[in-house]
Amino acid sequence: MNQTVIAKKRGGIQKGTEAGSKESKQLDGDVRVIAEAIAKAQTHYFYEIGHKNMLSERFSDAVKQAASLPELLTMGITVGCVPDGGMWFDGNRLKANRKLIAGFEAKHQQDGGNAIERWCKNFMLCKGMNPDVKYITFMSGPGAMPDGVLYKFGRSMIAANGPNCIFYYQSEGFSQEDIFNKMVHHLHLDLKFNDIKPFLPKTNIFNNIFAQ
Repeated sequence: MNQTVIAKKRGGIQKGTEAGSKESKQLDGDVRVIAEAIAKAQTHYFYEIGHKNMLSERFSDAVKQAASLPELLTMGITVGCVPDGGMWFDGNRLKANRKLIAGFEAKHQQDGGNAIERWCKNFMLCKGMNPDVKYITFMSGPGAMPDGVLYKFGRSMIAANGPNCIFYYQSEGFSQEDIFNKMVHHLHLDLKFNDIKPFLPKTNIFNNIFAQ
């Protein structure tokens, strides 16, 4: 399933498309807070933030274990894998051979950085846990236009990996309700946006940061 939403095109690379920009952090943050709110409002899936690389001796074994996924530890994976919208399993860590059902990412075009490389790493590690995992990515910024780098990247990944590699392109960005609707659709959850409002942050911390 692939959905394309195209906004009015602007010429050239726009201000704010670099890695770490306000727009990039806003999209990453919205995908994360919506995922965490959905996780709290449902009981069908077990939500994991991801697999963090915590090899330093300053971390205790208990901290390392809590921050790591047993599935990736068993494979000997020591690099991080933390999709913006987390990983969604069909059971908790006590369930033998639990299955990774879905992962959610967010990508805003930037001039530099290694965002696409991080996407590939996260996707391949998730696919290693379940070849049929649904991996859904929200793409925004000028790069999400049909002639943009993100759009072309997404089309190539779909061609190489099949229909479970899913991209949404919306150059002007996504509202939290847009993100919610697409997440619950792919998770097959019977939830309304109002159901997660009690679990959303009371203030928009990203707007507060950039207003200063």
